[in-house]
Amino acid sequence: MKRPALHSCVSFAALTAVAGIVAFSAAPAFAAEQAPADKSVDASKDTLSEIVVTAVKGGQSKLNTSVSVSSVSNDQITNFNPTSDAELMRFLPGIQVPGNSGPGGNANITIRGLTTPSGGSPFLQVQEDGLPVVLNGDMSFANNDYFTHIGPIDERVEAIRGGSASTFASQAVGGVVNYISKTSKSDGGYVELEKGLNYDYTKVKGLLSSSVNDSTYFNVGGYFDIGHGTRHASYNVSDSYEIKGNITKEFADSRNFIRILFKIADTQEPTYNAGLVTGNLNGSSYSGFAAAPGFDYRDQAGTYSIFNRQWTVVNYDGTDASRANTQTVQNNGIVTHQRLFQLQFHYNLSDAITVDENGRVGFVNGSFAAGFYGGTLASGLIGSTIPNSANTIGSFIYANGANAGQVYSGSVINTNTDIYSHMRDLNSVANDLSLSGKFTMGSLLATAHAGWFYFDQHVGIDWHPNVTFSEGSNGANPAMLDPVSGANGTGNLLAVNGQAGYNNNWGTGGCCAQSYDLDYAINAPYANLVLDLDKFSLDGSVREELFHYQGTQWGGSGASSVSTVNVTQIDPRTGKPVVTAIPYAFLDTPTYFNFNQHATNWTVGLLYKATGNTSVFARAAHGVRFNADRLAWTGNANPDGSLNAAGLASERYPVDQYEIGVKSRGALFGGHYTVEATLFKTKYSISSFGIGANCAPIDPSYSVNTTCTLTSQYKDTGYELFSTYALGRFNLVANLTGDFSNYTTPGAASKHSALAHLAYTVQASYRPTDASTLGVSVTGNTSTPQYVGATEYSYPGSAVFTAFAKIWLTKNLQAGVDVYNLFNALALQGGQPGTVGGGFYSATVADGRSVKGSLKFTF
Repeated sequence: MKRPALHSCVSFAALTAVAGIVAFSAAPAFAAEQAPADKSVDASKDTLSEIVVTAVKGGQSKLNTSVSVSSVSNDQITNFNPTSDAELMRFLPGIQVPGNSGPGGNANITIRGLTTPSGGSPFLQVQEDGLPVVLNGDMSFANNDYFTHIGPIDERVEAIRGGSASTFASQAVGGVVNYISKTSKSDGGYVELEKGLNYDYTKVKGLLSSSVNDSTYFNVGGYFDIGHGTRHASYNVSDSYEIKGNITKEFADSRNFIRILFKIADTQEPTYNAGLVTGNLNGSSYSGFAAAPGFDYRDQAGTYSIFNRQWTVVNYDGTDASRANTQTVQNNGIVTHQRLFQLQFHYNLSDAITVDENGRVGFVNGSFAAGFYGGTLASGLIGSTIPNSANTIGSFIYANGANAGQVYSGSVINTNTDIYSHMRDLNSVANDLSLSGKFTMGSLLATAHAGWFYFDQHVGIDWHPNVTFSEGSNGANPAMLDPVSGANGTGNLLAVNGQAGYNNNWGTGGCCAQSYDLDYAINAPYANLVLDLDKFSLDGSVREELFHYQGTQWGGSGASSVSTVNVTQIDPRTGKPVVTAIPYAFLDTPTYFNFNQHATNWTVGLLYKATGNTSVFARAAHGVRFNADRLAWTGNANPDGSLNAAGLASERYPVDQYEIGVKSRGALFGGHYTVEATLFKTKYSISSFGIGANCAPIDPSYSVNTTCTLTSQYKDTGYELFSTYALGRFNLVANLTGDFSNYTTPGAASKHSALAHLAYTVQASYRPTDASTLGVSVTGNTSTPQYVGATEYSYPGSAVFTAFAKIWLTKNLQAGVDVYNLFNALALQGGQPGTVGGGFYSATVADGRSVKGSLKFTF
């Protein structure tokens, strides 16, 4: 497994090195005249000629912009066959995804080493057609990868890293990933059926493009999927649909248009966190990871069990504990309901002046319902106290399943949580209005832009984290476990169907019973100036972020906000009804926030056009990312809603970035290549609320019930490489991301961030005939550091191969087969393994081998 992946990386590195040497040897740095662009190049293979539309202004090509930008087409993504949109982002350089988390989302996506100790993607913004669906990537249980999924109408996905992202997008100082819709005048479309061949899954998708008249045209696409998924859940964990489209009306001269875009989506997809594996620890290095007996998390759904398909939550009731009421929720992963309506307007007031308007209103809500895995040796639980309870565990019995009522004798118990987070209101209004002008002064071309961005994001979210026990060494429909007060299955029941506490996990007392009703708005005027003088181009831009934050957070105040609910249940040992008192946390402490903040972001870039096919650039940038819901915590605000000292310390994340890069294209060994290479350096600071294992870097004695404030200073250096190569019927797309990130916490020595030093993705395809295509992809990373307290450990890298074959059976009918994880590797793609004991670990792994067939009819 490792040797073929390494061989691919080395081969690609050699190819890129040769490409760079050829490019620079063909173009002296101080050539008197600019060489013409390669006229023989097929435009469809020349990605550097694409016009950049994400986080820049002016309609410049990739080659002639002093930013790091890459894109991948819908076809390339389809052939890559990612299991989630987070894994899709592995196809883009500079972005590292520690664990793909499944099709529902909830991945922690890092860009250029800009990571956070508390989860989410705070420095990366995900956009659809130039506007974000949610403003912040790290809202707790509402991450940005929940809401955007690749669909038939998405023509390509474009990524800007660093640079202009600081000044052309808010809350996105690391970069922007933009899903760009097809808006062409072409007529036709397709209908495609995808079917899991070794798993239960069906997806139907399609696209239709056509014209109403000479000046009006539309594109609409969508999909529906349903099934048990690649990890073979026992019920439909996938059940989604999306319809997305646009209609464009051009004015008489065809240069101006008005466009209406819409998206209607109801999605339900699983999110996967961790499962049980075995492994070895030799000194400070992990090795030999393998599937645990009875728990192969590559193709078992873990906590998506028929014995835990639904559970009970206690709804919040203010300060009156007697008004507790319960609700049954479904264990169905991440659910979103989205209604987005967008308007784009482009008008040339003159040959020099252009106005652009891009606005959207979004009606969004949903839920997060999933069981987190936290394996613990059963022997260590006997005699311990249930979290946030006075009840002492004497032993465990099966709460349901074939062994209901019998004593549990297994060695591992899942002690983590069932979490239901209700995203009741994530509605938003977004608008970006800009004015552009181009002016010629002799040989100098000046392009100026000024604009105003506005985004109002509501955050209405309730947390319901339950204390839960279930089988820890069974990956297929694990049964729930009830702790009882006596030995050998005797004594009083201390749980109901494995639920031993409502709303009261992840912290002391009523810590993590949370409810947010927040609204934050950003007004951001920005300006940009580009001076283009023959071979040199200088640009600078500035953005003033005006941030208003208002609302209320309700939380528990500790032991005083914990009461009990008396639940009547059937004792699985006797079949008779009993009443069990279960502790629950309620909300009794409101914290009001009402404050304004501002920051100035800026960036300066210089581009040198060495030839018509090669450019070199350098850029410096400074940006600030404001903290969002993770700031809304008891102890961060004064009574009037203004921030106190603790709130001010964690309210913003300042980031400084520097980069140099080269972009080149041309002929190589009879084919055509493009290469984009960048070196970057970053420094930033962050302070954020953390829970459980996130607190490990500063608290070696952390437990599931630990909460903390995580404050760190980060420094990062790295490189990015994105390249394509086309030779006849052969095509190659590849990227490498090298990252060397370190951080320090107060009173501690510098440590390595939990990021692999090298992450890579390579895709190669070949057309044996005009009617067929074969291809293979590999995505992987080298070893990754992990800290337990002050001790650094290392766990091994991994690689996942995918393969595809497509053949046109007739002129309009294509058949295909895709294989994910071709070699069924147990790939630890991220999320450091947690020690269970006895040679067991909890770890995030990639899906196992899954085979999918497809039939596509085009018209």
